[in-house]
Amino acid sequence: MKIKAIYADLGGVLIINKAREVGEKYEKSDGLTPKMTKNAFRFIQTAKRSDEELATYLNNKNIKIDVWKRFLADFYASESRNDSLIELLEKAKKKGKIIIFTTNNSSNVSFGIKKYGISHLADGIVNSSDLKIAKPDKKFWIAAFRQTKKLIPNIHPENVLVIDDSEKNCASAKDFGFNSFVYKNRGPDLLTGLFFFLHH
Repeated sequence: MKIKAIYADLGGVLIINKAREVGEKYEKSDGLTPKMTKNAFRFIQTAKRSDEELATYLNNKNIKIDVWKRFLADFYASESRNDSLIELLEKAKKKGKIIIFTTNNSSNVSFGIKKYGISHLADGIVNSSDLKIAKPDKKFWIAAFRQTKKLIPNIHPENVLVIDDSEKNCASAKDFGFNSFVYKNRGPDLLTGLFFFLHH
């Protein structure tokens, strides 16, 4: 097995955040439950939504738009660049591996990529809002692999490593035939687990 392509998740992996802490804060202060935020994110992640569409959705789900805006502001303020992992991926890229950003994100994904200076890493981007399909749906991986084959025509699923912070996403990637690594932001020790994949 030789890894030729790495699918790196954007939010939670390349750009780490304190989603849990922010979520707990708003659950206590405004009753914004994990299910509500998860479904709201899924709504904006699976298509390009207008402000009007989002406002209608939030209203139907009994989420005050000012609460949602404050939640998003705090969520994005908690983000930071994952320098340790980015350095590791830069070394992998120098060894000839291609890197695809695979993200369940809204259509403004390019803002975060530019803000954190990681555009040089990406050989491609697969975004759920463009596909109208979000991870862990198998169709997401089909689209990602189709894009990868344009860059490496002779690639096989076992040549792909998926790095994601969601166990469900990693499980669905593994079912597709990819290698997968569940990334949790627990310091540099965890990065040693990626060494095997990235150096073979």
